[in-house]
Amino acid sequence: MAVNLTSNAHNIIPTADSADNSLMRDVIGNKTDSFAGDSLYAVTSNIFSQGYKLAISSEVDCTAASPITVFTVTGDVTMKIFGVVKSSLTTAGAITAKLGVAGLPAQFIAEVADATGLAINEIWHDATPDATVEDFSQIEEWIISNGQDVILTTTGAVTGGTITFYAIWKALSLNGDVA
Repeated sequence: MAVNLTSNAHNIIPTADSADNSLMRDVIGNKTDSFAGDSLYAVTSNIFSQGYKLAISSEVDCTAASPITVFTVTGDVTMKIFGVVKSSLTTAGAITAKLGVAGLPAQFIAEVADATGLAINEIWHDATPDATVEDFSQIEEWIISNGQDVILTTTGAVTGGTITFYAIWKALSLNGDVA
């Protein structure tokens, strides 16, 4: 049996700007949605039309010698940064962790006094990570100038643990980039 993909008879193609949101196809939206709409298409189109990009580091092995370069930055950029703990940090003694740039090691994420308290799947964006679900507005946006790399600084002997860091960023200068 042939299916007519241009027909709404089988509910395959959503009606433009459908407001009922009763089916996934309505929530995702169709390409006539405007940037002001509230469908997934409209929201993501609006974000990416403003020039934002997503960079993900590989899982950072926290046992590496501190400081650890998390993102290499060139030029001038704006950036929101957070981490998701993939395996808890371990140690034989006390350890701390913070995220920033050289000279300002706690600029982006304040120091966690007992980094062994970073639990699996917690979102680390401040000195007291405590949630696996976080309001995105809680993640601060920073301006980084002159290609200052984002670094993770730990103190003490970290014997295990990994964190995946995410950066949502936008170039300000022509050579602005995050890798």
